[in-house]
Amino acid sequence: MTGGGSYCAGGTGFHVGLSGSTVGINYQAHNGLFVSPIRAGTGSSLDFGVETVGGTYTVIATNPATGCTSTMTGSAVITVLPLPSLFSVTGGGGYCAGGTGVPVGLSGSTVGITYELFNGVTGIAVLAGSGSAISFGLQPAAGTYTILGFNSATSCTATMTGSATIIINPLPAAITGPATVCVGATITEADDSLGGTWSSSIPGNASINSSSGVVTGGTSSTSTLITYTLSTGCTATRTINVSLSPGPISGPSAVCVGSAITETDPVTPGVWSSGASTIATVNSSGMVTGELQGTASIIYTLPSTSCFISVPVTVNPLPGTITGVATVCTGLTTTLNDASTGGTWSCGTYTSVATVTSAGVITGVSGGRL
Repeated sequence: MTGGGSYCAGGTGFHVGLSGSTVGINYQAHNGLFVSPIRAGTGSSLDFGVETVGGTYTVIATNPATGCTSTMTGSAVITVLPLPSLFSVTGGGGYCAGGTGVPVGLSGSTVGITYELFNGVTGIAVLAGSGSAISFGLQPAAGTYTILGFNSATSCTATMTGSATIIINPLPAAITGPATVCVGATITEADDSLGGTWSSSIPGNASINSSSGVVTGGTSSTSTLITYTLSTGCTATRTINVSLSPGPISGPSAVCVGSAITETDPVTPGVWSSGASTIATVNSSGMVTGELQGTASIIYTLPSTSCFISVPVTVNPLPGTITGVATVCTGLTTTLNDASTGGTWSCGTYTSVATVTSAGVITGVSGGRL
């Protein structure tokens, strides 16, 4: 007999044959469980084809004319070698750019088998089986990872079950916007990467709206870390400093043209200014002088932090010139007029000298001057 040999399970097997044959004689290969189709003798060698069933093959020759049989010399042995046992590839996933990668491993292993990790067709690392799960450590490159088991004693290989895919997720763009906020004031941070969420490491120092990026200053002389997080978990951060703000401005909210009022603030030192100096001016002491009818913002700024606060001050016009007779006899009346409407007439504290009605009619009470 000819042929036979060893091959790894799943392979193509080996040919089984006979070195020669006789015309008129039929030949059939057996391995105990398997019987091949009958081959007629040709006067030369015979090939029973590729056999994949393991076992010891012999050939029996039969003379159909006499029914006599004979077992041919020798045998062919086919050995089917087992593949390495299958285990599942573990790990993979996404990580943020600049990170160290994610682990890739195998759920189990067999002693005597070596395992090679591949990214695509590129070999990465080789580990010996330990009889338990194995890890190839952190893998930084993106791609699809597979593991091949190899039995050096038989040269049989098997691709382990499944694969691990690694994705490198981009970081958000750099956060832009002011780096300082005043207590009680707001600033807006921005990021060109869409779909993220804002958060603050210490909301009591500086809070932030999770969707708009509006930061509100909380506690002065502190800082907080503002974070912008994408759905992948990748983040960008920025430190926001909180500066001292002035206290509330107190004082009158209106002044007449040509008159003055004084505004004050409890936090010092600070600088006073007017947002509309043609309407109202203010000096370094907070004294506001009305210049022209209208409304002006009076601003108090702390030079050390540039934080400021403002209040509106209304400048009211003066009434027009009063017209009419400037003298009246006791017991008699005279009428005064003013071109400005909507005003109220009064004699102040001089009602013992004269009285006046809402229409401007003066009645003399006693001799004197108002």
